[in-house]
Amino acid sequence: MDSIARVQSGARSTSTGSIASKPEKPVTPTVRKELVDDLLDYAKTFLGVPYRLGASGPNLFDCSGFTSYVFREFGYDLPHNSQAQFKGSRPVDGFGDLRKGDLVFFGARGSIRNVGHVGIVVDVDLEHGSFRFIHASTSNGVEIQRSTQPYFMMRYMGAGRILPD
Repeated sequence: MDSIARVQSGARSTSTGSIASKPEKPVTPTVRKELVDDLLDYAKTFLGVPYRLGASGPNLFDCSGFTSYVFREFGYDLPHNSQAQFKGSRPVDGFGDLRKGDLVFFGARGSIRNVGHVGIVVDVDLEHGSFRFIHASTSNGVEIQRSTQPYFMMRYMGAGRILPD
């Protein structure tokens, strides 16, 4: 199965294993909501921080450096590589299952068949089939953007979950 079909079907390579950590509290819907809200509030403190390829914060970030830095604050050790984050995350079955705090993955500039960019879902609009996400963009640094922007619509490859269900 080629990489596009594998992404669309939700299949993940198991060569890197999954990304895990130990939750400090039992995970209830209330605890998960608090965790997600805290994670997103923390991520938003970096709005405007400039982009630099290979940077992992806190004064400069690239996309996977940003996601790994934010999640590390909450006890999750993500690799500094968007493809590895994709492979290590739990697949999100489809748009209807997408949640705040999930990672979203996009094709690389040179090859939209390979994961090359990652962000964190800020909110989901099921009615309109869209979401907003926070990420480190090459042009504006850390910012929140909509999935409906043509650049991202063309490159969307799927989503993965790191946080507990």
